Amino acid sequence: MGGASLPPFFLLTNYKRLWRYNRQQEIKYVGLKPISDSIFGIFLSCQNPDQYAMKQFFTAKSKANKAPLVRPNHRRKELSSYRYFISLILLLICGMITSTYLAISHYRNYNDIEYRSFCAISRSLNCDTVSQSPYAIFLGAPLAVWGVLGYAFYLFVMFFFHSSKNTPQVWAASLVVSGLFCMTSLYLAGISAFFIHSYCLMCIVTYGINFIVLYVSWLAMKRFGNGSLAVQLKTNLAFIKRRFHWAAVAGCAFLLIMGSIILFFPSYWTYKPLSIEAQLSTGVTDEGSPWIGAKKPSLTIVEFTDYMCFQCGKMHHYLRQLVSQHPEQIRLVHKHFPLDSQVNPMLKRPVHPNAGVLSLFAIVAQKSGRFWQVNDQLFKDARDKKINIGKIAKDNNIDISDFNGMINDTHVVKMLEEDIRAGLKLGITATPSYLIDGNIYSGTVPDYILSTVTKKQS
Repeated sequence: MGGASLPPFFLLTNYKRLWRYNRQQEIKYVGLKPISDSIFGIFLSCQNPDQYAMKQFFTAKSKANKAPLVRPNHRRKELSSYRYFISLILLLICGMITSTYLAISHYRNYNDIEYRSFCAISRSLNCDTVSQSPYAIFLGAPLAVWGVLGYAFYLFVMFFFHSSKNTPQVWAASLVVSGLFCMTSLYLAGISAFFIHSYCLMCIVTYGINFIVLYVSWLAMKRFGNGSLAVQLKTNLAFIKRRFHWAAVAGCAFLLIMGSIILFFPSYWTYKPLSIEAQLSTGVTDEGSPWIGAKKPSLTIVEFTDYMCFQCGKMHHYLRQLVSQHPEQIRLVHKHFPLDSQVNPMLKRPVHPNAGVLSLFAIVAQKSGRFWQVNDQLFKDARDKKINIGKIAKDNNIDISDFNGMINDTHVVKMLEEDIRAGLKLGITATPSYLIDGNIYSGTVPDYILSTVTKKQS
């Protein structure tokens, strides 16, 4: 015999408990169909239940009354979004710190005669080589300086769009900006690969940061964003309109900073032209090497250099200024040691192609009495990567109509060979190298040697 039907007043007074029980426990009772979310489903599912089903229901009902309803955990979602936001901010700060290091490294490359970056590991992985290339300058400032400004702008965008109610909207703007950063990273990596032929380790770190930021932004937008990228960008534009005054002030500030950098940033990477002062004496040693400075020096420095060597140019500029400051104490003697396999038998592969041709041209200028003018100009132009032998010859009234014949002259070639042979006998294998009182110093001249002269004069 079937069980008694539940009275209508029971259903009306207990439907909330039935709904709560169904939502929390999701249990299918014997004789009862799954209880749906509506009152109509409750009426349908409770037709002709037997006594066992009623007992099961009332037993579980008391437990269901004690259990709270499950509601979406908005607090947990906000906390998770906040963690993404903080992670992104920390990544951007790391990128700014890395760019700041690169900016300082770029400055020291040109102004610190003893500086060598920790990531100058090899020819193919060398931060100094990348810093010394003309591609490291963009719109009158080092790329690293623009990197610092770029990360500062990115941080401003993040905080501008971020608020307690607007956190999901920040991810669309972040995705767009990080996409631009990643495209810039790919472009710079291509320049390193195909033009500089060397990579900067710290630059690679910034590339990695940019791509991680892109991934985090995309992940956060998919998880927390409201709608597609286009919808969220429209929301961002509406947000900018609501805060147009703040956006306009910030935009003008960034444009002002950019303009100031372009117009007023100091060009410390360019040499000022050196002049041969009247009080500076010049001459030729017994071996035929040109010298400049003191006739009776207390310190003689013999430099073995290569015009294509960056450190050689930096050190030569420094020593020439030192000679000008102490014209009666210091004499600088020049010897050629080009790292060019065409003229230097020590090398089996070219390190600085065409450096031998520049040395031969300087020897030709020496025969015309214009060695130091041409020598200084070659170092300056090599640093700027804009060597024009024809222009240098014209500026110094040197006839090079038969240039190939001049640099292949037996006497000119012999003078270059003698300089290289002298360097090899001294055990020189790299440039610049300096011979001082019978001792060889590679890379730079120790401060304690130069200080002996400067202290005597003071």
